[in-house]
Amino acid sequence: MPASNPSTPETPFCLPIRRLQNACLILEPFSLSAHAEPYVLGTKHDPSIFHYTSYGPFSTVAEYAAFYNSRIAPSDAETFFAILAKSNTADEKGVFTGVIGLQNASLANASVEIGYVLSSPPPATSYWKASVITILPAFQRTFVTSNAVGLLLQYTLDPLPDGLGLRRCQWQTHAENEASRRVATRMGFTFECVQRFQRIVPLNKVGNGFDTSGMPDVLGRNLGPSRDSAVFAHYCDEWPEKRKGVVAVMERR
Repeated sequence: MPASNPSTPETPFCLPIRRLQNACLILEPFSLSAHAEPYVLGTKHDPSIFHYTSYGPFSTVAEYAAFYNSRIAPSDAETFFAILAKSNTADEKGVFTGVIGLQNASLANASVEIGYVLSSPPPATSYWKASVITILPAFQRTFVTSNAVGLLLQYTLDPLPDGLGLRRCQWQTHAENEASRRVATRMGFTFECVQRFQRIVPLNKVGNGFDTSGMPDVLGRNLGPSRDSAVFAHYCDEWPEKRKGVVAVMERR
């Protein structure tokens, strides 16, 4: 089970959140003052990191803070964690290696989605690249992604008091993002479907290839391209058995 700190930060997020950790990783509730600068410094030189995301890239901390304060901080359905890699099992600080989040949270439906996954290898490496979820081939099999996703799966699906005891934990990604789909499969998520035209993305982002330029504006708005989304999920009735496979993936080095 993931170790945790019982203190809960001030946030409107509808589910309890706290610090989670295992032998090699810490998930720390995101703090602009502590984590925004390393986030921007680690991503601003490679805009392709955000190829499949609906947000970014960010060239300054102020630009990122504007996004975070308008979209994440006031939301009761979205929250971020900083991913901190431990140098050893006793390390309680860790080194910033990326961001992961929970989104589309519903207390009424006991469900949540893992998203906003951006990760990197430890900073001894000179260069990294990631997107939800795309990591350079040399780093795709590091422990960071599997342990970050695994910690959130354990926390959201394990029964009380160690976890939240939710009934569904979802993974949703751009249908063309093969790297993200592979992660979902590796972490034991069940593939459900591809939802066509599931969402509209900003004008500068990748859609599903359908030309919408000749379509009329909706409610007077100039809309961007549409995205198809691949949907995966874990379920409470399967979790006790599937948890064993998730833990096995987390323990690989």
